[in-house]
Amino acid sequence: MSRVSGFLAPACRMRWRGLFMGSAVAAWALPLLPSLARACSVCTAGRDEENAAAFLLTTIFMSILPLAALGTLVFVIWRRFRKLEAEAEAEARQEIARPATLAIPVSSEGRS
Repeated sequence: MSRVSGFLAPACRMRWRGLFMGSAVAAWALPLLPSLARACSVCTAGRDEENAAAFLLTTIFMSILPLAALGTLVFVIWRRFRKLEAEAEAEARQEIARPATLAIPVSSEGRS
């Protein structure tokens, strides 16, 4: 084991132990929170129209957001491919326009 990994190992163990303990506390406390708040995540009984509109708009937003993200990703990839194709075509045009030259090797031994 190198000196660096030996130095970092206790810190990593402490970090994982802290994450585990935090997760354990959260797993224990989360089921108690709705009963403390007397709330249900799916109950809308007794709520007014403003809340119903908020739920509807939130549902629409959450439905459109993944589609917009996926559409943006597809658009960016499509634009990048188009740019690469244009660069390849421009490079091919330059190759065609460049005159071919023959290189004749010249040795310096024959000169005096």
